[in-house]
Amino acid sequence: MACIGRIETAGKHVTPDAFSYTWDSLLVSAFGILWVGGLVVWGIYSGKSIGSLLVFGFVVPFFLWNCLMGFVIYVQHTHPRVAWYERRDEWSANAGYATTTVHIKLMRPLDGLIHYILEHGAHHVNMGIPL
Repeated sequence: MACIGRIETAGKHVTPDAFSYTWDSLLVSAFGILWVGGLVVWGIYSGKSIGSLLVFGFVVPFFLWNCLMGFVIYVQHTHPRVAWYERRDEWSANAGYATTTVHIKLMRPLDGLIHYILEHGAHHVNMGIPL
């Protein structure tokens, strides 16, 4: 798999490791195939409708995941308090990372359920922090 561009972080250019991305893509694809295959096998051996199992066991959860992540990304990066810069020279490394997202706290059980993903500012300061 060829590298498509560079990732710019804090003034350095980091070239993505093609092997890591390929391996990750293969694992995700294998998981998806096993997930759908498992639903089909379940339908065959249980006598349940394969179509229903695929809709309620794969399509609906995938749709809900996309809705949740779409909402999370939209809210974190388009809030009225998020700074937008017209020119790159206006954007400084420290201020840019700190002001391009918002920190949102939800009620404790819900926040923990989504792994505190809306407390997102630390990720912009240090991209090694996954959420």
